[in-house]
Amino acid sequence: MPWTLASTSDRASIPPPGGEKQLGDFRTMAETRNERFTEHLIASEEREKPRRRTQTTRDHDVIRTWAEVRGARPASSVRSEGRGIGVLRLDFPGRPGRPLARIEWSDWFRAFDERDLCFVYQDHDDNGKRSDFFRLEISA
Repeated sequence: MPWTLASTSDRASIPPPGGEKQLGDFRTMAETRNERFTEHLIASEEREKPRRRTQTTRDHDVIRTWAEVRGARPASSVRSEGRGIGVLRLDFPGRPGRPLARIEWSDWFRAFDERDLCFVYQDHDDNGKRSDFFRLEISA
């Protein structure tokens, strides 16, 4: 099938002969194919590699489930005066670090609510592995 080149003014005044394509039409088709190919690549990458997504919640059930799936227990930093609940933490077994005082979930959530905190967390890292990343932030 032959291709014809036409200027913009020619295309406006002369309709293309039957079965022939103009250069302008060809570029449009190429751009469309390129966009579809790019969309396909993005979709393939998203299927193959879960994107790391940080989420925020105050829902006690979500927090507790997230922690229990990872074997984490509610804890707090040890206070020097020995009374009250220190900085809220989650204790992951077998991990080195400062000594933590284990506490009950009810005490942990009471302090969480009193301090008006949010639980910021990730389910998966960039490699698709389960992530233990979390932090506690003051609600805005």
